Amino acid sequence: MIKNPRQSDFSTSNTTVEEIKNFLFRFDNFLITSHIEPDGDAIGSQLAMAAQLKALGKNTYIVDAEPVPKRYRFLPEWETVQSDKWENISFEAAIFLDVGNMGRVGNVMNIKTLKNVPILNIDHHISNTFFGELNYVDNDVSSTCECLFDIFKALHLKIDQKIGMDLATGIITDTGRFSFKNTKGKTFSVCAELASDGVDFHLLSKLIYNKKSIESLSLLSQVLSTVKIIDSIAFIRLTRNMLKKTGANERDSEGFVNYALSLDNIKAAVLMREKPEGLIRVSLRAKSDNIDVNKIASKFGGGGHPEAAGFRCKETFAQLEKKILKAFDEYEKT
Repeated sequence: MIKNPRQSDFSTSNTTVEEIKNFLFRFDNFLITSHIEPDGDAIGSQLAMAAQLKALGKNTYIVDAEPVPKRYRFLPEWETVQSDKWENISFEAAIFLDVGNMGRVGNVMNIKTLKNVPILNIDHHISNTFFGELNYVDNDVSSTCECLFDIFKALHLKIDQKIGMDLATGIITDTGRFSFKNTKGKTFSVCAELASDGVDFHLLSKLIYNKKSIESLSLLSQVLSTVKIIDSIAFIRLTRNMLKKTGANERDSEGFVNYALSLDNIKAAVLMREKPEGLIRVSLRAKSDNIDVNKIASKFGGGGHPEAAGFRCKETFAQLEKKILKAFDEYEKT
């Protein structure tokens, strides 16, 4: 259901579906982008939006800071996503999907003309900063793909089998195969409708989850060997040396944090991934209903959802571990 109150200040409130319609019909050339380290919701939502705009006779350019991960390269038109060669892109408006704040798109912000065009921001993160001229942020849904489903239905836009696959990919991955707390009755209703329209969820799950490489499994083995539990929080680490030793790609680690979350008698899980230039990317997951990891991540300049959030910082593993433990302790005392 569309539930977006309209207020006069776009920077602090959601826009209406009618205004989204006017935005989409007003322009002919769109840039579409999403966050760094794109996941299924990022890729699926971009491809679905591009397909709808093309059906309306519009030109689209999907531009991401990083290439499409291999696990999503079965989706129709995935090869249209560009991660370089942006010099000749000409567009009148931009659509940011699954992006909590503008910094999350990485070096896409280096496209000079992006600063001079209107932005439509569609997202489901509770930490979204409402950075667009138009903002549609619904944190009651499972994913940005579910947001798009609602918008497409409200605008009476056809959801064919290909678009349905895109949307279902985002929903499946962002709900952890319907196991996360963001899975609700409406989520299943949406998926039932997509299935009726021809989406094969069994095939889709196999394409996403059952095509792992031996390098990915070798990396998982090394990461899980680092597990330790402190104050009912499970910590695991991924180093650059592990990637080099196994021959795996960093994107192969998507979902690793959930293995730590599966441990018994823990309240949260933390995956710390070593990045180039001394950065560490942290993924936080909450198991206890009494913990909001979005609030933990916000202490480090990050964000996300109450059950799943993240941030980046320059620290050593040991220093960061202590700071994360302190942040959890302070949160639980408030």
